[in-house]
Amino acid sequence: MTMNNPGAPAPDAPAPIPQLRFTQALDSIRTPAAALPKDEVLQITLDPQAAATTAIGCATKILAHQAEVAEQLPQFDINHMTRLETLALALGSADVHYKAASKPAEPVQELAEKLIKMP
Repeated sequence: MTMNNPGAPAPDAPAPIPQLRFTQALDSIRTPAAALPKDEVLQITLDPQAAATTAIGCATKILAHQAEVAEQLPQFDINHMTRLETLALALGSADVHYKAASKPAEPVQELAEKLIKMP
């Protein structure tokens, strides 16, 4: 945000991420995630949107250290770094789908009848 135009993004703010990237990320991990053995899946408590936003915001800076990490931590699976943004996007998308599915269905017929009665 700027003082001259409060609705404008800050000059150094990253560009918004198109919704399609979130959906593609979730689709790309759906099969491998479903194949994980249940005893290897941990239940954690976190705010998925906050975690995804933080990871997406940090991904580029973290990837800048990829070569250094690979050199100094040879046992570290470097794919964790290269997949960070994809996994964060998938988390954000999965959370949106979960929240949408968790809400009660809207009474469409009732709303339609109210709209018809409006002057």
